Amino acid sequence: MTAYSLNLNDGPCSVRSLLKQNGFSLTNCRRIQREGSVCVNDRPASLKSIIYPGDIVTIDLTATPSPVIPEQAELLIAYEDEELIVINKPAGVLVHPTVKEGGQTIANFLAYYFAAKGLNTKIHPLYRLDRNTSGLVIFAKKPEIQHQLSLQELQKEYLGLLQNCPPEGAGVIKFPIGRKPGSIIERQVDCVNGKKSLTSYTVLAKYARGACLVKFQLHTGRTHQIRVHSAAIGCPLVGDSLYGEPGPQTRQALHCWRITFRHPLRGSLIKISAPLPQEFLRLLANYR
Repeated sequence: MTAYSLNLNDGPCSVRSLLKQNGFSLTNCRRIQREGSVCVNDRPASLKSIIYPGDIVTIDLTATPSPVIPEQAELLIAYEDEELIVINKPAGVLVHPTVKEGGQTIANFLAYYFAAKGLNTKIHPLYRLDRNTSGLVIFAKKPEIQHQLSLQELQKEYLGLLQNCPPEGAGVIKFPIGRKPGSIIERQVDCVNGKKSLTSYTVLAKYARGACLVKFQLHTGRTHQIRVHSAAIGCPLVGDSLYGEPGPQTRQALHCWRITFRHPLRGSLIKISAPLPQEFLRLLANYR
């Protein structure tokens, strides 16, 4: 059960407007209308009810059980507070279950972690990383927090080891990206039907055999965006057998190492970083 109150300087508005001010999406409001109850000053009300400065609105919405099966495993927690948690995901692990794989994902591990702490909440990832990409993933603990975070333009920075070094030390890759015909996984540059995709890059270090370490920043969030854009300029990621050299599937040398965002309630700027994992460092050592 959650209570909200208007600031004394605010004018009259509807309960629905107050909820929107507090980050509730249209989907959240519909669920409250369908499954929950609303009270104003302890009296039954509706989302259309008008409230005034000083009124207290109470929302009672019993959380439905999460469909994700809890599984115990170690989680690398980079940050946590009452509203959100940031996990440093290892390569080789899915963020959430799929039709074919229902367990051993970060979502399963988080479900166990939340249950152990007495939190009755579903799993709300703000974005996803590929199975074989490591790094930081934000999970909201409430749907309204997920909605508020989704309205921000998060700064996500990645480190990637490329097989070849771009001719320019820095630049922006602007190729539109779309699904490759006949594949539900693979993406490609598609200048006709693809969606706008922007990736900034900066070369940080050059290594033997033409390889280089690059910092990427995403300005859009397309599936496989960095992998497709890197391959499109002739510089695929080391270990990326889908867009680079064919071979056995291993981790691609890509790591989400820093995220920057505004806290959805406090408004403070939060910067979180995660160092390169050991197997990535071993890849770098192979090219030195």
